[in-house]
Amino acid sequence: MKSWMRVRNIFRINLRYAFEEAHRVLRNGGLIIIGFLPKDQSAAREYQERRGESTFYKKANFYSPSHIESLLEKANFKNLEFNQTLFGDLDEIREVQMPKTGHGEGSFAVVSAMKA
Repeated sequence: MKSWMRVRNIFRINLRYAFEEAHRVLRNGGLIIIGFLPKDQSAAREYQERRGESTFYKKANFYSPSHIESLLEKANFKNLEFNQTLFGDLDEIREVQMPKTGHGEGSFAVVSAMKA
């Protein structure tokens, strides 16, 4: 049985420390799974523009997939796999969208990484 740990990275936490701590406590073969709004996509840009209007997003941080990838690799995670969804403007999405492998197009990304 594999162990896993979920980290939500939206608020002001030290991501490098969080990922290192996750690596420390996970068993070999355990996964960390992170969902986030890539900072260069439309949803994150919209939230950043309106952060003054929102108590929830006022202190939110948004990161690029490459930054998350770099921090996970520095924490010695392996086998990173990115998936993404929410393609296009959020107000215009009218049907369920299937996720795609990778990052760079969708406004919501998920990465899993393994402690080897």
